[in-house]
Amino acid sequence: MDQQRDIYRIVADLLNELPAPIAEGSNVAAEARAWLKQQSSASPNVRQLAQTARDGLDALLRAVKGGRAHETLLDARVALGRYIAPGPEAGNDALSVQFAPGGGVTLVRDGRHFTISDEELELVREAVNTRKREVRKLQRRGLI
Repeated sequence: MDQQRDIYRIVADLLNELPAPIAEGSNVAAEARAWLKQQSSASPNVRQLAQTARDGLDALLRAVKGGRAHETLLDARVALGRYIAPGPEAGNDALSVQFAPGGGVTLVRDGRHFTISDEELELVREAVNTRKREVRKLQRRGLI
């Protein structure tokens, strides 16, 4: 299956997995289905298609709160992001931080994504602060 068809399949699968209350209570699913039908006849490049699909997923993420569908949408969003963002440069191991659409932050290094939820952010803050204190102690003692 080519990349373009993979994206259509992801969006179609996500639409089929939407719980009935969300699919019926909001026009988001209807808009997504209309988009899918329109895009299946067009032939845009993969990057444009992925950008449009990711925008649609962002709208779905705002409509879905928690549960398995939410995690599936986040995974799909990350997968689509790989088509949009230029590939990592060789030897570029810089870390970037992005706000995740479902809350929390996403850390990105070498094309790998790791999302930290809002609840986990407090644990990370505590660990960073503890590490900073340790480093300052070592600096005062002249060990680093």
